[in-house]
Amino acid sequence: MSRIWIAGAMLLCGSTVGLFAQASPAPKPVVGTVTAADAANRTLTLKADDGTETKVKVAGTAKVSQIPVGETTMTNAKPTELSAVSTGDRVVARGPSADGVLNATLIVVMSKSDIAKKQQADQALWATKGVSGIVTAVDKGSNTVTINSRGPEGVKPLKIVVAEKATVKRYAEGSVKYADAVASSVADIEVNDQVRALGAKSEDGASYTAEQVISGAFRNIAATIKSVDAANGILVVTDLDTKKPVNVLVGKDVNLKKLAEMAANMMAAQINGGARGGAGAAGMGMRPNGGAPGAGGPPAGGFPGGGAAMGGPGGGMRRGGDMMGMAIDRSPAITLSELKKDEALILSVSRTKDPSKVVAITILAGVEPILATPANGSRASQLGTWNLDGGAGMMGGGGGGGPQ
Repeated sequence: MSRIWIAGAMLLCGSTVGLFAQASPAPKPVVGTVTAADAANRTLTLKADDGTETKVKVAGTAKVSQIPVGETTMTNAKPTELSAVSTGDRVVARGPSADGVLNATLIVVMSKSDIAKKQQADQALWATKGVSGIVTAVDKGSNTVTINSRGPEGVKPLKIVVAEKATVKRYAEGSVKYADAVASSVADIEVNDQVRALGAKSEDGASYTAEQVISGAFRNIAATIKSVDAANGILVVTDLDTKKPVNVLVGKDVNLKKLAEMAANMMAAQINGGARGGAGAAGMGMRPNGGAPGAGGPPAGGFPGGGAAMGGPGGGMRRGGDMMGMAIDRSPAITLSELKKDEALILSVSRTKDPSKVVAITILAGVEPILATPANGSRASQLGTWNLDGGAGMMGGGGGGGPQ
């Protein structure tokens, strides 16, 4: 039997695993998450990351193996039984197809419990060692990106040197799922993009050598509503920094929340109040902005950031107890039709090829206290990379082993 290779790393938080057969002509393998398993009838249903489903009939003579998460060859594979395969596992099935059914002669599985453990470990690593910020300069010749990174002493420039063999990815337009991210390069990163990186900081703290980088054409907007078209999912707002109208496309997956007044006041203190913000955060048993960067590798449920469990990436840990991320998660969801003309909003959006349109990722209402007394600089820049570091929208859902 020909050797099997795992192409690339498994993208955590329910993200992508690429397993491909080597050399000699052979049926193309199917990769997906198990949504149904019937060991008695030797059938599986696999759902690929693009949503397509494949029915799999496992031959009685089929070889079934389990491999550890992160393995790139079958060297450490161990034989297992089809009865050990369950919903939520990641599986590669190979064999001929007929009448819409893949007749598998080979099954390779990564268990969901192993995936979850690796996910948690990676998210913790991104939370404690990762950096994130808004891009202020890009030097494509030297493979460096400069970001405004928020730390204990406030926002400072940090030069990220992208290592020669670093993994560089970019979020797809309108998506914050690590699973949708594609291979990229420093050449694709632009000023005002948001970036998260994982690597090591220099001794003087002025630079950072990155082994993993993920970027996105994300933007924060502080705005007031001009009009709401709930039927067609279109929101027109006035950007409070540029004073220009922005057409916001609001899809069914948008994270639309309304902050409670108390939460909004505490977040305003954190973002705008310096020592006052730190006191507010400490009073809730949370770290102020000087805490560790957002959890989750850019791959859990979602940007280099995380969804609930971070993300995936989408899901768990968050940026050192980040107040904004936690407040967003705990706030009640609302519908687009509940928004009113002239109401203040904070939006996390993804830019599109059409400069007049953006795609909403997270929309927060009830934010008047946060926008009332912005510190020096634009309101958007004061918000930092909150959409990457936390907030159910960003790294929620289907991310991979990086931020979410």
